[in-house]
Amino acid sequence: MVRRYLCALAILGLLGGVVGCSSSPTATPVPARRADDLPPTAEPAAPSEGDYLERVALVESIEVRILESLPVQVDVVIEGNFRDGCSEIGEITQDVQDGRIAITVTTWRPEDAMCTQALEPFTETYRLDLEGIEPGTYTVDVNGVEEELVVEEAMLGRAEEATLRREALVDDVTLKMTRSIPAQVSALIRGNLRDGCSEVSEITQEVVDDRIVIRVITTRPEDAMCTQALEPFAETYRFDMEDVPAGTYAVDVNGVETELVWEGAMVGPQAGEYLQREAMIDSVQIQIMESMPVRVMVVMEGDFRDGCSELADITQQISGDRILITLTTRRPKDAMCTQALVPFTERYQLDLTSVEPGTYTVDVNGVTDTLVLDAEMLGQ
Repeated sequence: MVRRYLCALAILGLLGGVVGCSSSPTATPVPARRADDLPPTAEPAAPSEGDYLERVALVESIEVRILESLPVQVDVVIEGNFRDGCSEIGEITQDVQDGRIAITVTTWRPEDAMCTQALEPFTETYRLDLEGIEPGTYTVDVNGVEEELVVEEAMLGRAEEATLRREALVDDVTLKMTRSIPAQVSALIRGNLRDGCSEVSEITQEVVDDRIVIRVITTRPEDAMCTQALEPFAETYRFDMEDVPAGTYAVDVNGVETELVWEGAMVGPQAGEYLQREAMIDSVQIQIMESMPVRVMVVMEGDFRDGCSELADITQQISGDRILITLTTRRPKDAMCTQALVPFTERYQLDLTSVEPGTYTVDVNGVTDTLVLDAEMLGQ
């Protein structure tokens, strides 16, 4: 019995050896994976607004640096400390109020982050937005730390509009000399502007030997689209005769010549011996110049009451929707004068400093015209 059992075990052992020698495990091949077969790496989800703690930065010092550029660029170098090791600069905003440029620097950090609690220094450079800034002295305030900044017109590099300067076309010159001490010489200059954009901008005088050279200069925007018809003008110019010796002079006004006999200091009435009255006005014309902010000229035509009278003063007053212009004349009280009316033309530029947009009646010694001003014309 025992012998049969042992034989059976031997046979089983032989069979296991045969099987173990004749069969080996087979590995299942796994195909290689290329990089473009791999799933994309997921970006960390940005936390929602509630996951951040935002605070005003701790600013220690600021330095305002004006860079060498045109128009100028101004950097504010801000030094301070983060409250912990997780905080970083969040947002920088600027607000200009009167003479103050307020810069607000904020920091943020994840609200539930575990952060080192030591202060962490930072340096941040912020470039000021100078758009709309006018020349002047400003206080730069960064989270309560202040420094002064002086902004000059030249720093802003605002290019002036290119203008075309030319001499006016003069047709006629009429001289007039008063019997006063000292005597006054004026010229009524009539001529034409070359186009609808030009205007008289300057009148200069130079005395060279026995010649008095007067130049009437006009300007207009160089690239403006203008009507090309001639525009008549009349200007009254008062000569500067101080230190001019007595003599006979040729007066040259843009090439039109006339003669002046100048007697120097002539005998006439003393101060206070004048008769002063409102000028006689025949017509008033409003001329709106092509400029920004707008310039408004009032062209007044009228008559002197006699050959001795001259323009003395022009005043302006605003009352409600009326702009009152008072034009006065004067003449020596006891002078013997020709009694014929003498026509004159005078131009006056309105002072629009405190004028609000609206419709106004311009009243010159009782003669009126209407002027409409909007906010854009006033540069508001």
